[in-house]
Amino acid sequence: MGHTTSFHVESCGALRAIELACQNNWTDLWLETDSSLLVLAFQKPTLVSWQLRNIWNNMQVMLRDMHCIVTHIYREGNQVADCLANYGLTLQDLCVWNATPDFINDCYVRDLLGMPSFRYISF
Repeated sequence: MGHTTSFHVESCGALRAIELACQNNWTDLWLETDSSLLVLAFQKPTLVSWQLRNIWNNMQVMLRDMHCIVTHIYREGNQVADCLANYGLTLQDLCVWNATPDFINDCYVRDLLGMPSFRYISF
């Protein structure tokens, strides 16, 4: 995506999720994000800058026929999403899986079992 803000990346990710939901005729969508600002922007669209206005307007059009909930979740609360996001940093093109990719199996099982996950900072 080049040089951009994390909010721009999060907004593009939300747009892509909504596009995929529309393409698959899913009318119920629960969008969880670790971006508090993105959740707030869904509540108050006036917070979205003019640079993202086109993306935001496209999302709003697609959401008209959907029931969408947008909530905040800490990265530690969804290790699968965190693993996928980190993997996505290494990709040059869009990648879609029809089954759980092997590299997230450990995270998936821990999330499924409700096991806690902690982020450690080493000094």
